[in-house]
Amino acid sequence: MLNKVIENDSITSIIRKNAVQDKVALIHGDEELTYSDLLGLVDTYAGKLSYLGVQKNTKVMTLLPNGLAMTAIMLAIAEIGAILIPLNPEYKSDQIQQAVRASYAEFILHEQELLLECSTNKVDIRHFEQVPYQAYICAGTAASMYILTMTSGSTGEPKPVCFSQQTKINRAFAAKEIYGLDNKDIILCGTPQYHSLAQRLTLLPLLIGGTCLLLKQFSSRSWINEIKLNNVTFTIAVSSQLVNVLSLLEKEKPKLNSLKRIVSSSASIEKDIKGRLIKLLSCPIHECYGASEVGTVTDFDASNEIHKVASVGKVVSQAEVIIRDDDSYPVKSNEVGEITVKSSTAFLGYYEKPGLTKKAVKDDFFYTGDLGYIDDDGYLYFKGRKKEIIISGGINIYPEDIESVVNSFEDVVESAAFPIPSSHFGEVTAVAFVAKTKVTVREIRKWCSNNLATHQVPVFFIQVEELPKTALGKIQRNQCQSIFGSKFAEKFSFFI
Repeated sequence: MLNKVIENDSITSIIRKNAVQDKVALIHGDEELTYSDLLGLVDTYAGKLSYLGVQKNTKVMTLLPNGLAMTAIMLAIAEIGAILIPLNPEYKSDQIQQAVRASYAEFILHEQELLLECSTNKVDIRHFEQVPYQAYICAGTAASMYILTMTSGSTGEPKPVCFSQQTKINRAFAAKEIYGLDNKDIILCGTPQYHSLAQRLTLLPLLIGGTCLLLKQFSSRSWINEIKLNNVTFTIAVSSQLVNVLSLLEKEKPKLNSLKRIVSSSASIEKDIKGRLIKLLSCPIHECYGASEVGTVTDFDASNEIHKVASVGKVVSQAEVIIRDDDSYPVKSNEVGEITVKSSTAFLGYYEKPGLTKKAVKDDFFYTGDLGYIDDDGYLYFKGRKKEIIISGGINIYPEDIESVVNSFEDVVESAAFPIPSSHFGEVTAVAFVAKTKVTVREIRKWCSNNLATHQVPVFFIQVEELPKTALGKIQRNQCQSIFGSKFAEKFSFFI
């Protein structure tokens, strides 16, 4: 198991212990901060926040892009012992107000015009230099509640996920252990800092005394250029980012020799794309499975464990996984059930939602809502979301199985399998897909018939320009029925 950091060591105290003052800590575009510069900026921000009334346990919402300011604020809040609520700066007013109500945010730090009907204190950091400095108390500890990450369930109702500083510390040192990192590493953060992955990639290098390279905004060109220019050694990328980078890698074949390891997260990469990436990159490519609530659960070395390419890897030392049936009893090897996880990197619970927390966490195991199985060799296989499973004629159909076959059809870029209601079968399967060329329904249905069991072959197909996705590029299957379902309305008569 992970060796925990000594209790009461806060995030900023660990950074100070491991910092070399004149070493570059943070790179953002043309700007660089040494550890001395960064910690000085953190002190300045903490003093200004203190003057405004932020103290231990004060809830501070941020609507800020990636940058030096967002990083300093993250650390200043840890220093004070306040609570950070990072939100997508592109959210609309009603989304922000919904998040404010769910989190009871007391301050909003922003750098755009806000039209909000709430009494929350609003601070435009574009004018932050005008705020006086006030001496503050370093009240942050490992046990302090630190971050409320706003996630949404199937209803869109915000679920604030609570993390302590200890959780974030454990996650950073778990990544250090899993991927063999040290203070010589230059780690690229290429996702938005309001997301938990970017928070980990920001804190990880700083906690171990390395260097964080922070992208302003992801693009294939900037990702490649920054790796080359700054000799990046490690990054965790969202799988869709690696898919986007692939064409540029194949076209220009840049030498990214500084990379020691790349990790793909969020969703599985298709076998063909994975193979092409492995050939183009001179470092091992890993995949991982996890959840916001528990962090990284498995690690898979795609470059060296190709015989298990369909899996998401083996469970890491920080976690324990039990696959359970609908009555919470463990199932046998190779049997599909719900993935439940116990981990030293788990969350504290859902803020002000004890009923939801109690439903999700039982006997210290988090019920992920994901389906999967573990084979005889200990490899975990992900089969999809429990709520997204398609039940047709009483038979379980897993969207991932169908999408894997559809995505292997020539010119198909990506797809999403989802249910269409049917009074005859309960549900039937539909697939929306994106392709480079026009694909006929006859062609794609024949391909599926040749590569899937009869009950798995989708009834409906639709070629679309794009699929609904999260801000990080993850396909949202649960949105497909409402967006595309009406396209099949004239064909429903037999099934309804």
